Amino acid sequence: RRGGSPAARRRSPSAATAAAAAALLPDGIGAPPPRSDASKDASGGFAEVFSTPAAVALLAATATRFAAGFTIGVWALPCLRAGFPGEDVGAGYAAVVGVAGFASALLGGVAADGLAA
Repeated sequence: RRGGSPAARRRSPSAATAAAAAALLPDGIGAPPPRSDASKDASGGFAEVFSTPAAVALLAATATRFAAGFTIGVWALPCLRAGFPGEDVGAGYAAVVGVAGFASALLGGVAADGLAA
């Protein structure tokens, strides 16, 4: 059994997540540079979204993740049906995707809370 208070035990995964993010993210990622009032009027929209390396990295990672997810979604069942002819793979595949998706959502929330702390 782990020692420490319940609050300390809850913070430890968050600290580990924050440490991993700090170690893996490039040094240039951070808050956007302050802007003058004149530049606020002149820019906006996509220019503001792409103003920091962190935003560009986040959008690129999101696009890559969605492309991979859609690719898996399109090809998973045809590949499973070809590999296991005559068997009903849909229910098993749905169970795996459901359980993994649920766990992913929970772990993503823990990671987000850790990075926000």
